[in-house]
Amino acid sequence: MGWGARATGGRRFIEKDAPWCGHCKRLQREWTEASKSMSELYSDVALAKVDLTRNENVGLQRQFAIRGYPSIKIFKDGDPLPYEYHGPHQNSSGIVHNLVEVREKLVRRERERDGGHQDQDQDFRESEGEAEG
Repeated sequence: MGWGARATGGRRFIEKDAPWCGHCKRLQREWTEASKSMSELYSDVALAKVDLTRNENVGLQRQFAIRGYPSIKIFKDGDPLPYEYHGPHQNSSGIVHNLVEVREKLVRRERERDGGHQDQDQDFRESEGEAEG
């Protein structure tokens, strides 16, 4: 799946990496397995991978303040700022477990917002590292 991968409902979990990065190479198999599992569980989620060393993607590193590899960002349609992923990278089951929790938090925030509650996405961005660390 590439950068333009879309999901119904617009939740994308994007791994940004560099092909020479050893951590990225180890994550590749687990990310692929997690992608398969998440697509079986949810139609509103897509996992994708972006090579930040390719010329067309170089600006993304600056745009999204990526300081190391691999970097996993969570994008939601209608929200210009990505969420940081602070979960496990070692195995696909840990990644899936964490992404399911993140997805549920996003869905809950969307329901609260649709119900007239104040937008709490900023609070989510600030607290997610503690909850999923």
